Amino acid sequence: MCGAELHSIRQVEQVLPMPWHAFNSGSGAWMLHPQNLHALDPVVLVDHFKMPTPTFPPHPHAGFSAVTYLFEDSEDGFNNRDSLGTSCRIEPGALHWTQAGRGMLHEEVPTTPGKVAHGLQLFINSRAIDKDAVPAAFHLRADEIPVVKTETSVSVRVVQGEFYGKSSRVSAHTQVTLLDIELPAGGSLEVPVTAGQRAFAIVVQGGLLSLGDEITANHALCFSDDGQVVRLQAGPTATRVVLLAGLPLGEPIVPRGPFIANSPEQAADMMQRFHRQGTRWTSIQKIVELMAEIDEFLSNEELKRHEEIARLKIVAKIRFCLVWFAKIMATADGNNIDKNVQELNQVVREVIERHQCLWTRFFLI
Repeated sequence: MCGAELHSIRQVEQVLPMPWHAFNSGSGAWMLHPQNLHALDPVVLVDHFKMPTPTFPPHPHAGFSAVTYLFEDSEDGFNNRDSLGTSCRIEPGALHWTQAGRGMLHEEVPTTPGKVAHGLQLFINSRAIDKDAVPAAFHLRADEIPVVKTETSVSVRVVQGEFYGKSSRVSAHTQVTLLDIELPAGGSLEVPVTAGQRAFAIVVQGGLLSLGDEITANHALCFSDDGQVVRLQAGPTATRVVLLAGLPLGEPIVPRGPFIANSPEQAADMMQRFHRQGTRWTSIQKIVELMAEIDEFLSNEELKRHEEIARLKIVAKIRFCLVWFAKIMATADGNNIDKNVQELNQVVREVIERHQCLWTRFFLI
């Protein structure tokens, strides 16, 4: 394809297993976590997951990108939210890229409990100069991802990168190619890979032939760095493969749970920052929950019949929000009480003005 048959083929150097790890009774993942942290560079690890139930509470990341791609066969999607204010649904076939930079928190939970969200999560490393960058989030809907269909019934979703005249890119610091490829039984495909990039393929379904052997689902094939083309050959059944490629960063990798640093000292600094900002995230969550209660209460028709009682209850809640928020946020954000109360005031003001509660406005600081 594209003249690939004239180019040298990259050989399979290593086949890595992806053992299953259960998160809870219903959710888990086949995990590609090589002992050699540079084996997939710039990718650090990949989880091929199936999640019908909420699994992870809000959690932090720093120093890399957490990338979620849902396969089109997912029964439903994920609800995503983060400390940047992002709130969106990751639908089947969509991509969400959380570029953590110097640090952010997020959570992803199945939209409909009991329906399986099926996909990949990748940890893609950031260069040293990008590890302290402002965090960002990027999203591609399923219908924004181009698809290439060949005359031999091969289908390729160009999730990231370029292939056969189609391209898809988010503005992330570390660029990769991610192709979701469906091969018919016995089908094959040759994919050009840029010189210097490291490439590997994950067998999601079916099997790939390599040196006469069939490499079945939930194994990864790591290709040599020499050559211009990766050749994928399906076995006797229809096969789904995800091909990943990117330029190795070649920098030290020091993972500490949800953080990826270049040194132990940098990892310790990331953890300290999380403990400070984690308090802020928890505070905001609790305040938003309290304001949601107030919002619901103000919408109740009973309010008109018991206006005096309603006033007292709402004013008490708002005053509690302001005092509690200011105290905790002062600890989290270096005693900048005025700034933090202003943030909360905006949330409170939106609720109050929506219901035209003029009698509560004088409680705003």
